[in-house]
Amino acid sequence: MSGSLVWWVQDLVSQGVSRAAVPFFFVVSGFLLFKDFPEEGIVAWWLGKLRKRLKTLCVPYFTWSLLGLLSTYLMTRFASTQIYSYDVASPTWWLEVLGITTPPKFMFHLWFVKAIFLFAVFSPLIAAIVFRLPNTALLLLFLSSVFRFRELGDWPSNLMFFVIGTLATKNTKERKAFVDSVFFVAKNNIVVVVWFVLVFLKVLMTRLGFVDIYGAIRLSDMFEISLMVPINMVGVATLWIGYDKFIGQSAGFAGNLCDRIAPFAFFVYCSHWMILQWVCAIMKRAIPSHSEIVMWLMPPTLTVAIAVLIGELMRRKLICAYRILAGGRG
Repeated sequence: MSGSLVWWVQDLVSQGVSRAAVPFFFVVSGFLLFKDFPEEGIVAWWLGKLRKRLKTLCVPYFTWSLLGLLSTYLMTRFASTQIYSYDVASPTWWLEVLGITTPPKFMFHLWFVKAIFLFAVFSPLIAAIVFRLPNTALLLLFLSSVFRFRELGDWPSNLMFFVIGTLATKNTKERKAFVDSVFFVAKNNIVVVVWFVLVFLKVLMTRLGFVDIYGAIRLSDMFEISLMVPINMVGVATLWIGYDKFIGQSAGFAGNLCDRIAPFAFFVYCSHWMILQWVCAIMKRAIPSHSEIVMWLMPPTLTVAIAVLIGELMRRKLICAYRILAGGRG
Protein backbone atom coordinates (compact mmCIF):
# COMPACT_ATOMS: atom_id res chain seq x y z
CA MET A 1 0.00 0.00 0.00
CA SER A 2 1.40 3.39 -0.96
CA GLY A 3 2.53 5.80 1.71
CA SER A 4 -0.07 8.37 0.62
CA LEU A 5 -2.94 5.90 0.97
CA VAL A 6 -1.63 4.76 4.36
CA TRP A 7 -1.59 8.39 5.48
CA TRP A 8 -5.22 8.85 4.40
CA VAL A 9 -6.35 5.70 6.22
CA GLN A 10 -4.42 6.60 9.37
CA ASP A 11 -5.73 10.14 9.48
CA LEU A 12 -9.33 9.12 8.77
CA VAL A 13 -9.26 6.62 11.63
CA SER A 14 -6.69 7.88 14.16
CA GLN A 15 -7.26 11.63 13.77
CA GLY A 16 -10.84 11.51 12.53
CA VAL A 17 -13.41 8.91 13.49
CA SER A 18 -11.70 7.77 16.70
CA ARG A 19 -11.44 11.36 18.00
CA ALA A 20 -15.12 11.17 19.06
CA ALA A 21 -14.28 8.47 21.64
CA VAL A 22 -12.95 10.83 24.33
CA PRO A 23 -15.87 13.30 24.06
CA PHE A 24 -18.29 10.38 24.24
CA PHE A 25 -16.48 9.15 27.35
CA PHE A 26 -16.94 12.53 29.03
CA VAL A 27 -20.64 12.62 28.08
CA VAL A 28 -21.15 9.20 29.68
CA SER A 29 -19.07 10.20 32.73
CA GLY A 30 -21.15 13.32 33.29
CA PHE A 31 -24.36 11.33 32.99
CA LEU A 32 -23.22 8.63 35.41
CA LEU A 33 -21.97 11.13 37.98
CA PHE A 34 -25.15 13.22 38.06
CA LYS A 35 -27.84 10.62 37.35
CA ASP A 36 -28.72 10.45 41.06
CA PHE A 37 -28.04 14.12 41.89
CA PRO A 38 -30.35 14.99 44.81
CA GLU A 39 -32.44 18.06 45.46
CA GLU A 40 -31.33 17.98 49.11
CA GLY A 41 -28.38 16.45 50.94
CA ILE A 42 -25.90 17.51 48.27
CA VAL A 43 -22.91 17.45 50.65
CA ALA A 44 -23.55 13.81 51.61
CA TRP A 45 -24.02 12.91 47.93
CA TRP A 46 -20.78 14.72 47.03
CA LEU A 47 -18.72 13.03 49.75
CA GLY A 48 -20.08 9.65 48.71
CA LYS A 49 -19.10 10.29 45.08
CA LEU A 50 -15.59 11.35 46.11
CA ARG A 51 -15.09 8.24 48.25
CA LYS A 52 -16.17 6.04 45.39
CA ARG A 53 -13.93 7.79 42.87
CA LEU A 54 -10.93 7.57 45.14
CA LYS A 55 -11.29 3.82 44.70
CA THR A 56 -12.31 3.74 41.05
CA LEU A 57 -9.98 6.48 39.76
CA CYS A 58 -7.18 7.52 42.14
CA VAL A 59 -6.04 4.07 43.27
CA PRO A 60 -5.68 2.69 39.71
CA TYR A 61 -4.17 5.99 38.55
CA PHE A 62 -1.23 5.81 40.95
CA THR A 63 -0.93 2.01 40.64
CA TRP A 64 -0.70 2.16 36.84
CA SER A 65 1.74 5.07 37.08
CA LEU A 66 4.10 2.99 39.23
CA LEU A 67 3.73 0.03 36.87
CA GLY A 68 4.46 2.34 33.96
CA LEU A 69 7.62 3.53 35.67
CA LEU A 70 8.72 -0.09 36.22
CA SER A 71 7.92 -1.00 32.61
CA THR A 72 9.89 1.98 31.32
CA TYR A 73 12.89 0.99 33.43
CA LEU A 74 12.75 -2.60 32.18
CA MET A 75 12.50 -1.46 28.57
CA THR A 76 15.53 0.73 29.04
CA ARG A 77 17.43 -2.17 30.60
CA PHE A 78 16.44 -5.01 28.27
CA ALA A 79 14.92 -3.53 25.11
CA SER A 80 17.43 -0.71 24.49
CA THR A 81 14.63 1.85 24.54
CA GLN A 82 15.49 5.31 25.79
CA ILE A 83 13.89 6.05 29.15
CA TYR A 84 11.91 9.24 29.70
CA SER A 85 14.11 11.63 31.63
CA TYR A 86 13.28 13.71 34.68
CA ASP A 87 15.20 16.52 36.29
CA VAL A 88 16.00 14.87 39.62
CA ALA A 89 17.52 18.16 40.80
CA SER A 90 13.99 19.57 40.86
CA PRO A 91 12.33 19.25 44.29
CA THR A 92 9.10 18.13 42.58
CA TRP A 93 10.52 15.51 40.22
CA TRP A 94 8.88 12.67 42.16
CA LEU A 95 5.53 14.42 41.84
CA GLU A 96 6.00 14.39 38.06
CA VAL A 97 6.94 10.70 38.08
CA LEU A 98 3.79 9.81 40.01
CA GLY A 99 1.71 12.11 37.86
CA ILE A 100 0.53 14.36 40.69
CA THR A 101 1.49 17.63 38.97
CA THR A 102 1.15 16.40 35.38
CA PRO A 103 0.39 12.94 33.94
CA PRO A 104 3.60 10.84 33.96
CA LYS A 105 5.33 10.91 30.59
CA PHE A 106 5.23 7.14 30.29
CA MET A 107 1.51 6.98 31.17
CA PHE A 108 0.32 10.24 29.65
CA HIS A 109 -2.91 8.63 28.43
CA LEU A 110 -4.16 8.53 32.03
CA TRP A 111 -4.81 12.28 31.95
CA PHE A 112 -8.54 11.59 31.59
CA VAL A 113 -8.60 9.82 34.98
CA LYS A 114 -7.34 12.98 36.66
CA ALA A 115 -9.82 15.09 34.65
CA ILE A 116 -12.83 13.03 35.75
CA PHE A 117 -11.74 13.15 39.39
CA LEU A 118 -11.32 16.93 39.22
CA PHE A 119 -14.78 17.27 37.68
CA ALA A 120 -16.13 15.15 40.55
CA VAL A 121 -14.37 17.40 43.08
CA PHE A 122 -16.06 20.46 41.59
CA SER A 123 -19.35 18.71 40.81
CA PRO A 124 -21.48 20.79 43.24
CA LEU A 125 -20.21 23.98 41.57
CA ILE A 126 -20.76 22.52 38.11
CA ALA A 127 -24.30 21.53 39.06
CA ALA A 128 -25.06 24.93 40.57
CA ILE A 129 -24.08 26.72 37.35
CA VAL A 130 -25.25 24.23 34.74
CA PHE A 131 -28.69 23.45 36.18
CA ARG A 132 -29.44 27.15 36.67
CA LEU A 133 -27.93 28.56 33.48
CA PRO A 134 -27.69 25.61 31.07
CA ASN A 135 -27.84 27.55 27.81
CA THR A 136 -25.38 30.23 28.95
CA ALA A 137 -22.94 27.66 30.35
CA LEU A 138 -23.00 25.56 27.20
CA LEU A 139 -22.65 28.55 24.90
CA LEU A 140 -19.62 29.82 26.81
CA LEU A 141 -18.06 26.36 26.90
CA PHE A 142 -18.69 25.84 23.20
CA LEU A 143 -17.15 29.18 22.25
CA SER A 144 -14.13 28.61 24.52
CA SER A 145 -13.74 25.12 23.02
CA VAL A 146 -13.79 26.28 19.39
CA PHE A 147 -11.97 29.62 19.84
CA ARG A 148 -9.52 28.53 22.47
CA PHE A 149 -6.30 29.37 24.22
CA ARG A 150 -3.66 26.90 23.10
CA GLU A 151 -2.40 26.49 26.68
CA LEU A 152 -5.82 25.20 27.79
CA GLY A 153 -5.79 22.41 25.22
CA ASP A 154 -8.91 20.24 25.28
CA TRP A 155 -9.99 21.12 28.83
CA PRO A 156 -12.86 23.44 27.77
CA SER A 157 -14.23 20.91 25.28
CA ASN A 158 -13.90 18.03 27.75
CA LEU A 159 -15.84 20.04 30.32
CA MET A 160 -18.43 20.90 27.68
CA PHE A 161 -19.06 17.26 26.82
CA PHE A 162 -19.13 16.42 30.52
CA VAL A 163 -21.81 19.09 30.97
CA ILE A 164 -23.78 17.62 28.05
CA GLY A 165 -23.91 14.33 29.92
CA THR A 166 -24.85 16.21 33.08
CA LEU A 167 -27.81 17.89 31.40
CA ALA A 168 -28.96 14.58 29.96
CA THR A 169 -29.86 13.49 33.51
CA LYS A 170 -32.47 16.22 34.00
CA ASN A 171 -35.92 15.94 32.50
CA THR A 172 -36.44 19.66 32.05
CA LYS A 173 -37.46 21.90 29.17
CA GLU A 174 -33.90 23.19 28.93
CA ARG A 175 -32.50 19.68 28.82
CA LYS A 176 -35.00 18.61 26.15
CA ALA A 177 -34.33 21.71 24.07
CA PHE A 178 -30.59 21.21 24.30
CA VAL A 179 -30.65 17.51 23.51
CA ASP A 180 -32.95 18.15 20.55
CA SER A 181 -30.62 20.86 19.26
CA VAL A 182 -27.43 18.82 19.65
CA PHE A 183 -28.87 15.55 18.39
CA PHE A 184 -31.21 17.13 15.85
CA VAL A 185 -30.00 14.82 13.11
CA ALA A 186 -30.16 11.74 15.34
CA LYS A 187 -33.74 11.01 14.33
CA ASN A 188 -32.56 9.42 11.10
CA ASN A 189 -29.46 7.76 9.77
CA ILE A 190 -28.21 10.88 8.02
CA VAL A 191 -26.18 11.63 11.15
CA VAL A 192 -23.74 8.88 10.16
CA VAL A 193 -23.31 10.35 6.69
CA VAL A 194 -22.86 13.86 8.07
CA TRP A 195 -20.21 12.66 10.51
CA PHE A 196 -18.15 10.83 7.90
CA VAL A 197 -18.40 13.72 5.45
CA LEU A 198 -17.17 16.15 8.12
CA VAL A 199 -14.30 13.83 9.06
CA PHE A 200 -13.33 13.46 5.39
CA LEU A 201 -13.38 17.25 4.90
CA LYS A 202 -11.19 17.66 7.98
CA VAL A 203 -8.67 15.13 6.61
CA LEU A 204 -8.73 16.85 3.21
CA MET A 205 -8.10 20.25 4.84
CA THR A 206 -5.20 18.70 6.76
CA ARG A 207 -3.78 17.30 3.54
CA LEU A 208 -4.07 20.73 1.88
CA GLY A 209 -2.40 22.41 4.83
CA PHE A 210 -5.36 24.50 6.06
CA VAL A 211 -5.50 22.76 9.48
CA ASP A 212 -3.12 20.60 11.51
CA ILE A 213 -3.70 16.89 12.14
CA TYR A 214 -5.77 17.78 15.22
CA GLY A 215 -8.19 19.87 13.18
CA ALA A 216 -6.97 23.22 14.53
CA ILE A 217 -6.31 26.48 12.72
CA ARG A 218 -3.56 28.36 14.52
CA LEU A 219 -4.25 32.07 14.73
CA SER A 220 -1.24 32.92 16.86
CA ASP A 221 1.04 31.38 19.46
CA MET A 222 -1.79 31.75 21.98
CA PHE A 223 -5.03 31.22 20.05
CA GLU A 224 -6.46 28.66 17.66
CA ILE A 225 -9.77 27.57 16.18
CA SER A 226 -10.70 23.92 16.69
CA LEU A 227 -12.83 22.36 13.98
CA MET A 228 -12.90 19.01 15.81
CA VAL A 229 -15.38 20.23 18.44
CA PRO A 230 -18.44 20.47 16.13
CA ILE A 231 -17.28 17.34 14.29
CA ASN A 232 -17.04 15.45 17.58
CA MET A 233 -20.49 16.66 18.61
CA VAL A 234 -21.93 14.94 15.54
CA GLY A 235 -19.69 11.95 16.28
CA VAL A 236 -21.08 11.68 19.81
CA ALA A 237 -24.63 11.74 18.43
CA THR A 238 -23.67 8.97 15.99
CA LEU A 239 -22.13 6.80 18.71
CA TRP A 240 -25.11 7.41 21.00
CA ILE A 241 -27.77 6.31 18.53
CA GLY A 242 -25.48 3.61 17.14
CA TYR A 243 -25.18 2.03 20.57
CA ASP A 244 -28.94 2.22 21.13
CA LYS A 245 -29.73 0.69 17.74
CA PHE A 246 -27.10 -2.00 17.36
CA ILE A 247 -25.79 -2.90 20.81
CA GLY A 248 -27.86 -1.57 23.70
CA GLN A 249 -31.05 -3.29 22.51
CA SER A 250 -29.35 -6.24 20.84
CA ALA A 251 -29.42 -9.77 22.15
CA GLY A 252 -27.37 -11.01 19.22
CA PHE A 253 -23.67 -11.27 18.55
CA ALA A 254 -22.94 -7.53 18.88
CA GLY A 255 -24.69 -7.25 22.22
CA ASN A 256 -23.10 -10.41 23.62
CA LEU A 257 -19.64 -9.38 22.42
CA CYS A 258 -20.02 -5.94 23.99
CA ASP A 259 -21.18 -7.46 27.29
CA ARG A 260 -18.17 -9.77 27.21
CA ILE A 261 -15.57 -7.10 26.48
CA ALA A 262 -17.06 -4.12 28.38
CA PRO A 263 -15.77 -5.17 31.84
CA PHE A 264 -12.21 -5.04 30.45
CA ALA A 265 -12.52 -1.55 28.92
CA PHE A 266 -10.88 0.36 31.78
CA PHE A 267 -8.18 -2.28 32.29
CA VAL A 268 -7.40 -2.39 28.57
CA TYR A 269 -7.16 1.38 28.29
CA CYS A 270 -4.90 1.78 31.32
CA SER A 271 -2.60 -1.07 30.30
CA HIS A 272 -2.50 -0.54 26.54
CA TRP A 273 0.33 2.01 26.41
CA MET A 274 2.78 -0.19 28.32
CA ILE A 275 1.86 -3.27 26.29
CA LEU A 276 2.01 -1.33 23.03
CA GLN A 277 5.58 -0.20 23.70
CA TRP A 278 6.70 -3.80 24.25
CA VAL A 279 4.80 -5.05 21.19
CA CYS A 280 6.37 -2.38 18.96
CA ALA A 281 9.86 -3.02 20.33
CA ILE A 282 9.53 -6.78 19.74
CA MET A 283 8.00 -6.36 16.27
CA LYS A 284 10.77 -4.03 15.15
CA ARG A 285 13.33 -6.71 16.04
CA ALA A 286 11.32 -9.66 14.77
CA ILE A 287 10.16 -8.00 11.55
CA PRO A 288 12.94 -5.54 10.61
CA SER A 289 11.49 -4.92 7.13
CA HIS A 290 7.81 -4.13 7.40
CA SER A 291 5.20 -2.06 5.63
CA GLU A 292 3.63 1.03 7.18
CA ILE A 293 0.18 -0.52 7.21
CA VAL A 294 1.45 -3.60 9.06
CA MET A 295 3.04 -1.48 11.79
CA TRP A 296 -0.12 0.58 12.01
CA LEU A 297 -2.59 -2.31 12.25
CA MET A 298 -0.78 -5.14 14.00
CA PRO A 299 0.54 -3.46 17.19
CA PRO A 300 -2.83 -2.10 18.40
CA THR A 301 -4.60 -5.33 17.46
CA LEU A 302 -2.07 -7.45 19.37
CA THR A 303 -2.09 -4.96 22.25
CA VAL A 304 -5.84 -5.17 22.80
CA ALA A 305 -5.78 -8.96 22.50
CA ILE A 306 -2.92 -9.27 25.02
CA ALA A 307 -4.58 -6.81 27.43
CA VAL A 308 -7.89 -8.70 27.34
CA LEU A 309 -6.06 -12.02 27.84
CA ILE A 310 -4.09 -10.68 30.81
CA GLY A 311 -7.25 -9.17 32.25
CA GLU A 312 -9.16 -12.43 31.92
CA LEU A 313 -6.36 -14.43 33.54
CA MET A 314 -6.11 -11.94 36.39
CA ARG A 315 -9.87 -12.00 36.93
CA ARG A 316 -9.68 -15.79 37.31
CA LYS A 317 -6.45 -16.17 39.27
CA LEU A 318 -5.66 -12.76 40.84
CA ILE A 319 -9.03 -11.16 41.36
CA CYS A 320 -7.87 -8.80 44.15
CA ALA A 321 -5.00 -7.44 42.06
CA TYR A 322 -7.30 -7.10 39.05
CA ARG A 323 -9.90 -5.13 40.99
CA ILE A 324 -7.20 -2.73 42.23
CA LEU A 325 -5.95 -2.14 38.69
CA ALA A 326 -9.49 -1.87 37.31
CA GLY A 327 -10.76 0.36 40.09
CA GLY A 328 -13.24 -2.25 41.30
CA ARG A 329 -14.72 -2.72 37.80
CA GLY A 330 -15.49 -6.09 36.30
